Amino acid sequence: MAPAEAGAAIPETPPPLGDLEQAVLQAPPMTGLEYLTADVLSQWWQDLDSLVRREIGNHAGGTHGYLRECNPQWRFVGRVTFHLAENKRDPQYPFAFLATFANGLTPQGKVRHEPLGRALQQYAGEQNRSAMLALLLPISKAAEASALIRRLVDSGEIYHPLMWSPREAYDFLQAIPLFESSGLIVRVPDWWNSRKPPRPRVSVKINAKNPASIGVDAMLQFSVGMSLEGELLSPEEAAQLLEASGGLIPLRGKWVEVDREN
Repeated sequence: MAPAEAGAAIPETPPPLGDLEQAVLQAPPMTGLEYLTADVLSQWWQDLDSLVRREIGNHAGGTHGYLRECNPQWRFVGRVTFHLAENKRDPQYPFAFLATFANGLTPQGKVRHEPLGRALQQYAGEQNRSAMLALLLPISKAAEASALIRRLVDSGEIYHPLMWSPREAYDFLQAIPLFESSGLIVRVPDWWNSRKPPRPRVSVKINAKNPASIGVDAMLQFSVGMSLEGELLSPEEAAQLLEASGGLIPLRGKWVEVDREN
């Protein structure tokens, strides 16, 4: 990738002659096809390369700023993403974790994610050392404050897909603000909202015929109900939640948070 700093020298990208010759051979029938040659495509390539390098050189944000202006998805390129997904096929380890890095955009303009372990191969060599350090810096920052990430880094597990228990997934979800402040991108199931996680609610109803005059006897006659997203839970479901030690609990096909401290 060309230098990202504004005003930095941007090297020329030579035409891929082999690919251009192949493009000429695969060109569909059309008027003027006899004029299409690898030399013509090479000249177009050089003209386009010169134009883009000139525009990048004049852009205050450098290469990355120019690319982000062309496509906002470029802001993710070169960054690490932590993915947490459900794995419904395994009841013991119902979550899956994967760390990826964005290696560019697809022809459709979507971010192209690759396993983080592949970055070690791509950036192998002294000449790519600075790129590797920049890629891993957010992970190092997160590891300083998160015991979970520190364990994954020290063991090398962060470079591999992992199967997680509900407790491991819950610890990960709780640390999302820390990960994001370290410069990492986090992708989690759409049912999780760190500001308003799915939690059961307890309601107490006093069984008084006349609400205007509630005495001691009336206050002793009450009923307790537990609901989830406005739906009343059965006694068996309520008992399941009360017996839980905390964290994520499967309930009615969803994962809900049980927080005994709040």
